[in-house]
Amino acid sequence: MAKITRKLYLLIIVLLATCIMLSSWLKINEIVSFPSDKQKAYGVGAKHSHSLKSLAEVKAGGSARHQPLEQEFIEEENNMFKPCEKVTRFVMIKTEKTGSTTLFSILARFILKNKLKVMVMTKGGHLDVTRKRGDHPGWDIGPGHPSHADTLVHHARYNESLLSTVIHPDAKYITLVRDAASWLESAMRFWPGQVDHHSPDELLKNPGLFYQKRSKLKDDYNGQKTLFHLSQLQWLGFDYNKKDNVTAMEEYIKYITSKFHIGFLTDQFDASLIRLRRLFCWTHEDLLYKAQEVGGRVRPGSRDKILQPLSKKGIRELLQPETNLGDQMLYEAFNRTWWNDYSDVKDEHFWQEVEQFQITNAIATAKCSEVMAGRIKLYTIPGNEWSSPIHLTINLCTDFSMDKLRQMHLLATYAIGERYDEYAFVRATDH
Repeated sequence: MAKITRKLYLLIIVLLATCIMLSSWLKINEIVSFPSDKQKAYGVGAKHSHSLKSLAEVKAGGSARHQPLEQEFIEEENNMFKPCEKVTRFVMIKTEKTGSTTLFSILARFILKNKLKVMVMTKGGHLDVTRKRGDHPGWDIGPGHPSHADTLVHHARYNESLLSTVIHPDAKYITLVRDAASWLESAMRFWPGQVDHHSPDELLKNPGLFYQKRSKLKDDYNGQKTLFHLSQLQWLGFDYNKKDNVTAMEEYIKYITSKFHIGFLTDQFDASLIRLRRLFCWTHEDLLYKAQEVGGRVRPGSRDKILQPLSKKGIRELLQPETNLGDQMLYEAFNRTWWNDYSDVKDEHFWQEVEQFQITNAIATAKCSEVMAGRIKLYTIPGNEWSSPIHLTINLCTDFSMDKLRQMHLLATYAIGERYDEYAFVRATDH
């Protein structure tokens, strides 16, 4: 009898162990669920075609089934990718010589691809926010005659009172900033005719050149008074009449930084793009670009002479209150926000994505040249952890390779057609 009892006891233990193992196996299969054929694909590659429940959910016994999947996914702290919707309403306030033309090309391509309503200039290459709708020069919205625009990406000074009435209120705001020293060197390369063969150090010692007006034809160029002095602050709407008031600059910088959802740093351009991708729920394909207006330090009038960078003494002079301290303060404010308030830039995984995007963009640049030359008809960049495969077709490569003037013209005529002054556009080659 004792032997039977022991055997029965052992049998019960075996059965209990089997039940526990089966239960664990079922729990694992519940935690990891694979999408059905009816579910939409992730926009970030097959590596993340399953989802893991959090530890808290497992303990609570919650369901691990997928929520309905959208086209793209963004990253969160405890959930690698979650469903999200592409942002299609945005404003970029262009600040000259910060990489804004390159970003413009990316955003303009997105606008045309998604057929968004856009605010554009009616003449030339700058949108004059001091004018009324339909003025020449001035601005308008299209296609059609909508009351509000989804987007604005052309050159336009920040003007909150106007933009709040003509741009959809849920639009995301973007701008770009650059440290004052490298900005000045870039500006001098871009406007060689305005520096009269001077080096940056020499320019700072020549008030007539450094403080020259934005346009020699009139005092006020779209509200932008000067070419080299406090350019970035002015594009972001700062009143130039307060140029001698450092406290006013500090107060305005505090105000203006609060108005933007993303502040691009020129020295972290690709990383800023990945920040935008995650916030806007875009794809790597949306972000492909060819750098615009990039060149070496060339002294004006001579292609074989190098424009010398600012000396340490020159940098000290540049960062005085009467010169471009204000622009440097602006850069440092956005720089602090970029590094301190964006939690994902502290994550190694973020920088791995930046590196992968740079590789993808380099491949696209090289292979699109072959596609455009007719050497190959199609090239597919394989998918990865952050991107689906990208098919480099002739249409994509044509859009990707378009120069800035052609793209500016294309976007304006897409929006307002014959209301855009094409002849003025042809002459507008100084920006």
